[in-house]
Formats: sequence, structure tokens, C-alpha cells
Amino acid sequence: MPSDDAKTLSSKIFTEFSDIWSFKRLFHEQYPKRDESYLSQILKLMIAQQNYRLLVIFNQEKAVAMAGFHIGYLLYCGSYLQVSNFFVTNNQRRLGLASTLLERFEIIAKQESCQQIVLDSYLTNQNSHKIYLNKDFKISAYHFTKEIV
Repeated sequence: MPSDDAKTLSSKIFTEFSDIWSFKRLFHEQYPKRDESYLSQILKLMIAQQNYRLLVIFNQEKAVAMAGFHIGYLLYCGSYLQVSNFFVTNNQRRLGLASTLLERFEIIAKQESCQQIVLDSYLTNQNSHKIYLNKDFKISAYHFTKEIV
């Protein structure tokens, strides 16, 4: 039987910068070392260049989890839904919200005719790896980075 908390959950997708930026508190909580100007500038670029959207989970009208996404295309896999900025507020962790986000993304991916959902996760984030693997995600690649300074 669902908990009372599960009954009060709702979600919404935001596409406009002003709406997405209204959740800047969550972005600051997720990226505390990034200043507001940087976050704002990068979000505007992501929206303009990638059609970035933000899926937010609400519990009794309070935003408690979010993740951004966009649809992309690559020769090796066709269309895909890329998840980014996956975040659950500290006091709402271990309540199934990450699973709820992933389930909603699967619905969106099907609606958008995507062949895959892809996401990156830091190697040190073992808790998230367990969630993704339990939701039938596979570790299929390494994501290499090189800082350009």
C-alpha cells in the first residue's frame, strides 16, 4: 500500500528559463561551489542549444527532487533521453524519489520514441549506482573527461 507521502507526490516538466530558474535553491544545493551567475548562464545555454527541460517532483507542492533532460541523437544508438542534474533534497533521500524520477523518464522516453535513456554518475556515488542497476540500467561505457584551462 502506498505511503501517505506517495499519495501527495506530483510532477511537472518545465521548459522556460524563468520557470526552471525558480528552482535555483535546488541547483545551489546540488552545486554549492557554483555561483548564481554561472548556473544561470549555463542553464540558458542548455535550454537554447539542447532544448533542456526540468522534471520536478513535488511533495505537497514543495519541490523535493529534480532532474534535467534533453533528447539527442547519435549514430550508434539513434535517439536517446539524456538525464542530467539528478538531485533529491537531503531530507527526502531514501524515500523512493529517485526511482520515481527514473520511472517518469521511462514514460517520457517512450513518448519521445527514444531507444535509450542515458545518464552519467560519478564513480564515487555508489548509492545512485544501486538505484540505476535496480531499474535495469547497465554500465555500458566510461565517460572520459579532460579539463581545459
